[in-house]
Amino acid sequence: AFIRNGELEKHVLRMRKLYKRKQALLLDALQTHLPGRFHIRGHSAGLHMVAGFPGISFPGALTARLLAKGVRVVCLEQCAVSGKGGHEHEIILGYSHLSPEEIAKGIRILAEEIEAEPPSGTME
Repeated sequence: AFIRNGELEKHVLRMRKLYKRKQALLLDALQTHLPGRFHIRGHSAGLHMVAGFPGISFPGALTARLLAKGVRVVCLEQCAVSGKGGHEHEIILGYSHLSPEEIAKGIRILAEEIEAEPPSGTME
């Protein structure tokens, strides 16, 4: 009945609009707090995106400090099948489960920690 009555289609359209707004908020927050410091890959590939921060290495202390402040990021290096060592500057940012306020706060904290991080020399 849900499908027959067109409710599934309406739900999918609502969710697309919601996630598109969240994605735009995330990109805007990155641009506001880290202008020119990042690049994005896969921003139209689902409910997450990959953000690269040349010169920053996420495995280890930086990721731990972010987690201690309530911001969980996954370093792409953990998911890489090949090219190990080439993705330490990239993180996966999920946004589907976050409120607009959480997105803004998380990116603000991410920016503070990146600004405090000494460059690693890893460039892409």
